[in-house]
Amino acid sequence: LHLYTLIITLFLQLSTGFGLSQFKPEMKVVGGYQALPGQFPYQVSLRMATSYGSTRGHFCGGTIINERHIVTAAHCLYRKNPEDMYIVAGTVQLSESGQQRRVQSYSYHNLYSDGSFKYDVGIIRLYTALEIDNQTVKDIPIELSTPLAGTMCTVSGWGQTQENKSSITNLLMAVDVPIADWSSCVRNYSKLGDVVPEAGMLCAGFPSGG
Repeated sequence: LHLYTLIITLFLQLSTGFGLSQFKPEMKVVGGYQALPGQFPYQVSLRMATSYGSTRGHFCGGTIINERHIVTAAHCLYRKNPEDMYIVAGTVQLSESGQQRRVQSYSYHNLYSDGSFKYDVGIIRLYTALEIDNQTVKDIPIELSTPLAGTMCTVSGWGQTQENKSSITNLLMAVDVPIADWSSCVRNYSKLGDVVPEAGMLCAGFPSGG
């Protein structure tokens, strides 16, 4: 089951479905498919300059809203030093370099609280502008209206592709899921106990999972 705040963008690696397995929304794109180069040109990888290994320091996803700004989740930014972060755009593989830009600063919703899903949204400002080529790097069109239940949406990110797998895929993955009606969302999440859907959130996923 996906939780979204305000804008349905593709910046998080989220677990899918209404299943009640271990809930780690920042790490899974279960049952998805591999993205093609240029298929999601607004997707970026957030990375720590001090981390290496097979994931190249990747820790979260982000979405291009213009050449100098990236939208992501507040929990991805909380208590991090901007000087330690950079983004990579224009690639579907973590092992590729793409367009790299240092993070100048960031801000997140003033009502966000660490560990909460409420107001979990933040904005990154880059030191230098991205080169928008409208092929591999492009800003995302912003949808101002709230999608109706049943509307199909796409979530993309670098994350786990199977339940109970700890490794993160090198390839950008995506999954198509429908917006869930609010009553189903509340009913299913009430079984988890520690996650409560609230105003400003949207849910997506299939009742049977995936």
